[in-house]
Amino acid sequence: MKLARRMNVIAGLDIGSSNVCAVIGEPKPEGICVLGMGVSATQGYKRGVVTHVSALVDSIRQSVHRAEQQAQTVVESVYVSTGASPQPGINGSGRLTLKGKGREVTQEDIYAVTDAAKDCKIPDGMVVIHVLPQEFTLDGQAGIWDPLGMMGEQLGVRIHIMVNASGAVQNIINAVNKSGLIVAGTVMPQVASSMAVLSDDEKELGAVVIDIGGGSADIAVFSKRSLWHSDSIPMGGNHFTKDISVGLRTPLGEAEAMKKNQGCAHASLVALEELLEVSSIAGNGLRLISREMLCQVIQARAEELFGLVRKRLEAWQCRRELAAGAVITGGMSALEGMDMVAEQVLETPVRVASASAILGSEEVATHPAYATAAGLLLYARDTLSGGENKVIRPVAPAGFLEKASGKMRHWFLQFMT
Repeated sequence: MKLARRMNVIAGLDIGSSNVCAVIGEPKPEGICVLGMGVSATQGYKRGVVTHVSALVDSIRQSVHRAEQQAQTVVESVYVSTGASPQPGINGSGRLTLKGKGREVTQEDIYAVTDAAKDCKIPDGMVVIHVLPQEFTLDGQAGIWDPLGMMGEQLGVRIHIMVNASGAVQNIINAVNKSGLIVAGTVMPQVASSMAVLSDDEKELGAVVIDIGGGSADIAVFSKRSLWHSDSIPMGGNHFTKDISVGLRTPLGEAEAMKKNQGCAHASLVALEELLEVSSIAGNGLRLISREMLCQVIQARAEELFGLVRKRLEAWQCRRELAAGAVITGGMSALEGMDMVAEQVLETPVRVASASAILGSEEVATHPAYATAAGLLLYARDTLSGGENKVIRPVAPAGFLEKASGKMRHWFLQFMT
């Protein structure tokens, strides 16, 4: 059955190391109503790097097709998560003398001072994904969120620049294009997940978001409504699975199933007498082990992960300034006891995330594994409505696929295959 294209529909595509998740939604006054979601196992992509283009294209097409069937509509463009970056975010600052004494700040002045702040050293091989304002100053007065229309002589700005490997991002865009979709925008996972799970109060008071995916844990520190630090630790759910496989000498597939179904990140929550049947890697039948042993393996890796997060926070000298504590999200954060380990290691209150602004799908709204996908819809809504990136000078779209955004998606499917 041929699906009709609906107006006012937006789509996000979260490409992770374990799963590709496509979501289709419709903006509403009270939030985003999810019309359809599709999930497929990730093939051809690992730790932020495309390893096999055609395999990844197949994964993307499967997830998008399932989302379209559920939503009963087709989509032509998507906002895509870029994957973890090997480079932490960069803080920059700029200053501009306004022309004329006591002159009113215009939008062009805001663009100009932000351009000045962006004029900093970007590591070779990196491309800028986001330039996010932290705060403005006007004649020495700090803490200004939007200086438009104010009067002054000296305008300053502090910004946070998020970069990613140019080749890795281009390969993701290439795979999405080959699947028959147009990339409307690329979004860092920290930005997307934070939009979905953080409240305005948490952003104001200070909070850290830890998004634990399959291949990495992405960190974002917010304070005074703005993003001040971002980084990624190359450790995620797949590392937990490998630990279980090695520690219990069982195949990776069974280790993954045990992690999801019987796993717990805090061994004290498990009854000592509880036993599990485990297959041997060599195929020599089943063995009995205590569930506590499984959980000890998981707990050791969780403590290591949050220990690395703590070191990052201490290096940034911001750990004690996070009055709202930590929010953990991503698939691994749903594991029982994960919040307990995080609280003990980070020594701060911790909650497991949910996307409160998402409607129509309890799974997307409540399961932390879909926080980035939910955030992509929120980012798309705010970008299309002009609510995001007002300080960034608009850039004209470039490239054949972007210029051809009015063409039907199925024409691309025929052209690319």
